[in-house]
Amino acid sequence: MFLVVTVFSVMLWTQCINADIHPQQDFDLQRFSGQWYRVGLAYDSPEFVPWRSYVQVSNGNVTYDMDGNANLTVWGTGLKGCMCRVYYYQKTDLPGQFNYFSDRHQILKDITVVESNYTEYGLVVKYKKIVKEFSQVSLYGRSPTLRKELVERFRNYSLSLGFSANSILTPSFVGPNSKHWLKNSTPSYWTKIGAHHPYICWVFCFALYFTYMYCTITLLNTQRTVAILYNKSESYYSYTSLPHVLYMKNLLYLIWDSGLKCLEG
Repeated sequence: MFLVVTVFSVMLWTQCINADIHPQQDFDLQRFSGQWYRVGLAYDSPEFVPWRSYVQVSNGNVTYDMDGNANLTVWGTGLKGCMCRVYYYQKTDLPGQFNYFSDRHQILKDITVVESNYTEYGLVVKYKKIVKEFSQVSLYGRSPTLRKELVERFRNYSLSLGFSANSILTPSFVGPNSKHWLKNSTPSYWTKIGAHHPYICWVFCFALYFTYMYCTITLLNTQRTVAILYNKSESYYSYTSLPHVLYMKNLLYLIWDSGLKCLEG
């Protein structure tokens, strides 16, 4: 009997949550369009836990068509560098609520603009059935930083929907010239070194350059010797095609470019 009551209570609580998620009254898509920054994310999926520390403020642009559908283009940085994604949201009978197909989860999801003043912030819920694997709450701002009251409003709203405190993320905005941005977003190992120790990077670059030149001259002399012994032209044995020479040359260019970008920034 206790188990039945518990299950019924959970079902009733879930229904109450869904009943509270409605699009903003008199939602105006035209006013909501334009540039936005995602400054907050609540996502409780267990698969997402290892990636929480990599979440950053992303930039996006909302457009609309004559039929009332919306398009969201998102730019951001991740483990593989810069990324760009485009989402197409189909309108529903309720203004402010849209549907789209999730390629990742292979299901149809709904997305609802719960609250927005159009000029400062927007509160958006994805998949209002509130399932850990699929549901998200996002806080958007016209600027990459928002007032503390709005961030706290987003946090409390996410908690009221059952999201855990650890799943509510509000990353600080980090510009592309920041060393923190290079450290967490650039996959290149040498670029990370160059960001923190540019002059060490350049010294190593010169050392590698002289090593490369020494190997090149040595291989060139070897090529000439082999050509004389086997009566072949010197071009028959191309030292530039050797794998370790190509690797050293590419590594040299990469380190040089990393140090140069660091000094320029």
